[in-house]
Amino acid sequence: MKRGRWLEPAVAEAVKEENPEWAPLIHKNDSYFRLPDLRLGSTPDYFIGDQGAPATGVLECKSMLPERFADYGEAAPLFQTLQVLVQMMTTGAAWGTIACMVMTRNLDLHLYAVPRHAAAEAKIAEAVAKFWEAVERGDQPPPVMPQDRKTLAEMFRTDNGETLDLSGDNALPELLEERRALRATTKTAEHRVAEIEDEVRMKMGAAAVATLPGYRITYKTQHRKETVIPARDIRVLRIAQKGQEANGQ
Repeated sequence: MKRGRWLEPAVAEAVKEENPEWAPLIHKNDSYFRLPDLRLGSTPDYFIGDQGAPATGVLECKSMLPERFADYGEAAPLFQTLQVLVQMMTTGAAWGTIACMVMTRNLDLHLYAVPRHAAAEAKIAEAVAKFWEAVERGDQPPPVMPQDRKTLAEMFRTDNGETLDLSGDNALPELLEERRALRATTKTAEHRVAEIEDEVRMKMGAAAVATLPGYRITYKTQHRKETVIPARDIRVLRIAQKGQEANGQ
């Protein structure tokens, strides 16, 4: 967020410099726009032209490291295109542009045009309506893993003491069998890796460094400072086949 606050004006200035015909027309937006009936809103970064005028466009500013720019191609990523489509829907803008500054030595600037698209906007409106219907029903959206793992852990930090019957879940038995097979494979691999590393330690003895064709091995002494881990309650997931002792996970 800090990078966005600091660099957003720089991206807009770069757009002005690279497109002098736009320079007098680009101005910062400081308002939130919404469609009350649809319950959809947006806050564009900049307008190109007078807001509400027929030929006005919206300008969305992005900045990123080169490795993130790999997600771009001839068009911006879909989620950014949808973001600008929503901005055009809520402001009535005729067109939109995504300005992406890549943080290279030359500060490469890339512009992506986003035209109005009636069919896409209809799908957005339909999806938003379904979202609010789900909210009113109290439906919890399915989590996206692994992005939501930390959020779920925060939502359910303590157990409620209840026993949940999942015997009707058709997916879990297959998933747990896959987990069991993966853990068995992983344990075998980890055991063999440990054996190999023990052999290396034995051969090195007290030496700090060893070399051989294709490899350089270090086995140096490191000092670790004492740390005190504060007490806290955590939930521990244990999965075991019935009749067997549960293994910590």
